[in-house]
Amino acid sequence: MKDSIRIAGEPALGSFLAWLREHLHEPLTLGGLAGHLHLRERSLGRKFRHATGMAVFDWINRERVASAKVLLETTEHRISEIAAMVGFGSAETLRRHFERQVGTTAGSYRTTFRAALTPG
Repeated sequence: MKDSIRIAGEPALGSFLAWLREHLHEPLTLGGLAGHLHLRERSLGRKFRHATGMAVFDWINRERVASAKVLLETTEHRISEIAAMVGFGSAETLRRHFERQVGTTAGSYRTTFRAALTPG
C-alpha cells in the first residue's frame, strides 16, 4: 500500500493514515473523517481509494484486525475487551472481520499462536 502519496492539493495521505491509526479505537464515520480533511464524503472515498486501492473502511477494518492480532498475541485480554480496544465495539463485529481477513476465529488464532510459541 502507498502510505505517503500526496493527493492533489491535500496534505500527504501518510499523515492522515498515521492519524487514523492513532484513532482506530474511536467510533469513526465517513462524515467525521471527511470533515477532518475538509472534504466531502464522496471526495474522500474517491481520493482514498485512488491513493490506497481500498475503500476507507476496508482499510480501517484491516488495521483494526492487525491491532487485534497483536493484542491476541501479547495480552490476556478477553476477546470482547480487545474488540473494544481496537474500535470494533463488540466481540461479534471483531469475530466477523477477523474471520474474513485471517480465515480463523480470534480465539483459534490466539490458541494457535500460543501453541507455536510453546517449545515442544
